[in-house]
Amino acid sequence: MALTKEQAKEEVARLVEKYQKVLDAHNEKSYNEARTKTEFIEPLFESLNWDMRNRNIPDEVLPEDKVSRGRADYAFRINGVTRLFVEAKSLKTGIDNIDYAKQTIGYGWHKGVTFAVLTDFDSIKVFNCEWNEPNIMRNLVFELKYTQYVSEFDKLWLLSREGVVNDALGEYAKSIGKRAIRKSIFDLLLDEFTEWRERLSKDIVRNHPAKYEEEDVDEIVQRLLNRLIFIRMCEDKGIEEVKLWQALADYKE
Repeated sequence: MALTKEQAKEEVARLVEKYQKVLDAHNEKSYNEARTKTEFIEPLFESLNWDMRNRNIPDEVLPEDKVSRGRADYAFRINGVTRLFVEAKSLKTGIDNIDYAKQTIGYGWHKGVTFAVLTDFDSIKVFNCEWNEPNIMRNLVFELKYTQYVSEFDKLWLLSREGVVNDALGEYAKSIGKRAIRKSIFDLLLDEFTEWRERLSKDIVRNHPAKYEEEDVDEIVQRLLNRLIFIRMCEDKGIEEVKLWQALADYKE
């Protein structure tokens, strides 16, 4: 049964208290990544109503999800579609290494997933993965230290299952200029459809000279575009995993 927001806040407060005791005892170095996940990171996201053990919702949280050449620690899914990646580090490792941020952003970038989280429980960094560029600060949506989890719980709650389902995280990112302004797919098609047709037609003629009549080329291009548009609409509506973007990102590498 899902926790209310207030109940979730109480659970997080207990986790913070437990973590503070670990720090007071100078015991954080005994926590490797596996122990950090088990005792802190997974309970944190369970408090935010994610079914970490898939007890009630099959495959809602996939551990070690394969992304391009790597594996994200967790993929959080809604109706079978990945909506959030989480990359975990041990307490003794920390998350300030810029390579960890690039790794985390890369998971979302390759899979067409907008948001990804990097955490060692001591702190949480939330990244927008729509931009693939050297300036990591452009990707950073917000960061919280464990001492802020309760006092700024509204922000932490953006990562809850409810927050992701309702796109509260997306709306927050948009409000602070950390999310690309999206046109509807229909507006994009109007802007780009003519260019796509021209480029595809030229490519077919160049690679298959004298093989097709002009009307045949038009038919091939139209069918191809129709199929791509259908797939993209399914991705945009969350009916299917984002695959076209991943294929493009892999091709550009």
